[in-house]
Amino acid sequence: MVGGELAWAELRDQCVPLWVRSPTELRAIAERLAKAQFTRNRDPTECALLYMALDKRSALTAFFRAVKDEKLSAFFARDFSLPENRGAAVKNGAPRAEPPPY
Repeated sequence: MVGGELAWAELRDQCVPLWVRSPTELRAIAERLAKAQFTRNRDPTECALLYMALDKRSALTAFFRAVKDEKLSAFFARDFSLPENRGAAVKNGAPRAEPPPY
C-alpha cells in the first residue's frame, strides 16, 4: 500500500487476483484500487480499464466530467448496446489497437 492506498503493483506481486475466491470481494478490491488510482493524480485514464471491467461506466463518465473532459465524458455516456454507438466505439478503438509506427 502506498500511503494507506491500494497500489496495483503490490496487488499483482501478492497475486491477489489468484487467491481471492469471492467474486464480490474481488470486485470490491478492484473498485477500491480504481478509486485510489483516480484520487492519486485525478487522471481518469489511469482507472478507466478497471471501471470498464467493473461495468461502472457512469462513474467513469463522472470522473471525466470532473476533470472537464467533455469529449470523453460524452463518449462514455453513450449506450453501446445501440448499433450506431457500437460503430463509433469500433472507429475510436481501431486506431488505438494498431501498433505504433516506428
